[in-house]
Amino acid sequence: MKKKLFWFSWQPTPYNDTLFRLIHQESKLDLFVVYRSRIESSHPWKTPLASGYNKVYYNNKWGIDFKSIIYVFKNKNAHFVLAGWDHPTAWIVLSLLNIFNRSYSVWTDTPNNITRNKNVKERLRSAWLKWILSNAKCNLATGDIGISALLHIGGDKSKMIALPFFLDLDKYSNWENLSKKFNNIESFVFTSSGRLLNSMKGHDLAIDALYNAFKQSHYSWKYFIAGKGPDEDRLRSLVKSLSLENNVFFLGWVEPDDLIDILKGSHFLLHPSRSHDPFPNAVLEGMAAGNIVLASDKCGSALDRIENGNNGFIHSAGDCESLTSQIKDLINIKSDVLSSIAEKSRKKAEEWPLSRAIELVERIAL
Repeated sequence: MKKKLFWFSWQPTPYNDTLFRLIHQESKLDLFVVYRSRIESSHPWKTPLASGYNKVYYNNKWGIDFKSIIYVFKNKNAHFVLAGWDHPTAWIVLSLLNIFNRSYSVWTDTPNNITRNKNVKERLRSAWLKWILSNAKCNLATGDIGISALLHIGGDKSKMIALPFFLDLDKYSNWENLSKKFNNIESFVFTSSGRLLNSMKGHDLAIDALYNAFKQSHYSWKYFIAGKGPDEDRLRSLVKSLSLENNVFFLGWVEPDDLIDILKGSHFLLHPSRSHDPFPNAVLEGMAAGNIVLASDKCGSALDRIENGNNGFIHSAGDCESLTSQIKDLINIKSDVLSSIAEKSRKKAEEWPLSRAIELVERIAL
């Protein structure tokens, strides 16, 4: 008989589905997912999600999902994984799991360890979080930078495990196509994927850097921006002011399979986040597709996966001049060098196959 695994998650995503379907189909665990919400307006996927495994959604009364609390009492031998601790239901469930000595793990992205005012409320929060983390079976984070952040807020070093987002790598690229991608380039293709919010994702910085890198160059180039957001009109105005209408293309919301096809045809993925960007999946997808990733040092996934100058490039957040310089250098080097960097990017992605996901989850829950 399989062991029950309750997994509390924020909302359905293509990346959650990849992991959860795999656990359901191939692991020694009986997975039951508890989602806090359905599809968010900021991520309006049309692709059917949350299928192929057992799941329910919060039914909040007075801001609490009471069924989730009942799961704690009715499933003494189960393991619980809670993604985050920023909801009243999560506070109660985690506290009860601890009090009644249930088996649980806490999973998080990369917490933003900005120094807070040490008022009474914050002191109580910190003490509670240390209590929860210290008694959990495992402290889970998306990568090494997330683990460092957890340690900073009281996590137990002996219990730390990196559990990032997982991709079906076979969908993104193959070595034959990757070796051809950088041969006889007629037009350099850049792509970004993410919410159009300049204060976070920095698409305006990417446009400025591309303009500066190519303005005295004879090379042809295109920049595809996948995503929607509040700064779309500002970005379009910037493109118009720089006369880049034939270079920069706004794709709007793009479904997962369509985005994979776009990345397969791209040479570079730009992710110049200006502010704390915990573990953007766009970086992982770019690497899986054999793109050369240029990201800022505010991107948790970039810091976790990229060796600067070897399998990708990292610049200081907000530093347009540095990003411009990186782009200039890349478009002026030989195709075999570009191909080598891209191959290293893909190889790094292959260190996290789906088989590793099953191994990690069973280690956590069994």
